[in-house]
Amino acid sequence: MRGRKAYGTATEAVGRAAEGGRSLGYSAERKRIAAVGTLLTVLALAAGRSTQASDPPVRAIRFDPGYYYNTGLSADVLAARLVNHWADHGVNLVYFYAYSFAYGARYPTRYLYNAQEDFGRLNLLQRIVSEAHRRGIRVIAWVYVLRHKGAWEARPSWRSLTADGTPYREGFDQYFLSPHHPEAVTWWLGFLEDLLRAVPDLDGVDLAEPVVNWWGDTADHSLAATYAFHRVHPRVRVGGQEWLLFRADALRVVLERSTELARRYGKEVHVTTVMTPEPNGTLISSDAQRDATGFDLDGLLSGRFRPDVVNVELIFQQWASLYRNPGVFTPEWTARAARAADRKVRGRARLVIHVELSSFGTASPTVPDLSRVLTSLQRAGYSSVDVYAGHLIDAIGGWEALRSALLSRIAAHGR
Repeated sequence: MRGRKAYGTATEAVGRAAEGGRSLGYSAERKRIAAVGTLLTVLALAAGRSTQASDPPVRAIRFDPGYYYNTGLSADVLAARLVNHWADHGVNLVYFYAYSFAYGARYPTRYLYNAQEDFGRLNLLQRIVSEAHRRGIRVIAWVYVLRHKGAWEARPSWRSLTADGTPYREGFDQYFLSPHHPEAVTWWLGFLEDLLRAVPDLDGVDLAEPVVNWWGDTADHSLAATYAFHRVHPRVRVGGQEWLLFRADALRVVLERSTELARRYGKEVHVTTVMTPEPNGTLISSDAQRDATGFDLDGLLSGRFRPDVVNVELIFQQWASLYRNPGVFTPEWTARAARAADRKVRGRARLVIHVELSSFGTASPTVPDLSRVLTSLQRAGYSSVDVYAGHLIDAIGGWEALRSALLSRIAAHGR
């Protein structure tokens, strides 16, 4: 997605992983009923909404309003035209990029350190939600976890740092806040709650690409992180296996608390994550991914507050370019990787496959490539997809191909 990051090789990841109260006035019966009710509430919050067999496949696109400022249309007209276009082409869910970590909100907000884009002052998010619901389309607010320019600039002690004390970044992907800093985490949860209150009709939130760093043990070496680690492991060096597990646990707790908060507002929770392959196309293990990035998918799905949806980025052209192996990383590779991703998720959340039309190096997907990816996924039984992004589909003239794939007879019978 926007702000695509650099990766190490999967072999490097595997190598690093190897290194290293009583109630007044209640009768006993009323107490028992109350206790059962409380337990059911807790279980509902923890487990989230279960996916029913009758649920239709997810047919999603990503929408970044930043690419739609020069249309000459009013916000109302733009929202109506976009939603009608999406609905006419088979889309039933939109991931709306709600807060650009670099530029600001696309919804009204006065939360501490937040900025607003023009579309925020015009409340484009609410306008899209209202139009989408009239056409039977759900809207999920897509936000990047613990990445925020305003908070990063205002509170230097909250920044995620590298070992030499410089702020961690990967190209455009920057403004990382430390999951170890209690004030930063409290602020982040308030940020999320502000969004849920600002647009109460949202269907859910997407906690996008949660990582400590994109590869290795580059972050987080902030004072908050090292202090927290040495309180628990006073005689253990930073950078070893205990350190990798410790930082992953901190990020997992942030995700669980975020999920618990969203559930209190009755919202779905999606988590979008990269699954990295080896040069031969085989996905690396969840443990290796955890140690390389700090994101522990298996730990998150094994906990109390797991997401409703895991949206897995399987982008063939990304790896074809990185590994210089287009013979392995074909559009059809996506379906093979989806089966492996399914085995990792193991039914603990709904699986959606994220595909992209972004260019990586000299690898630029075409309309036929998009058709091949979606057709191969459908034939393998994976019809719940998320396509990045609307503006790129516009650019290559891919809407009819997308509609044909999303509404095919094969897709209607997939997951």
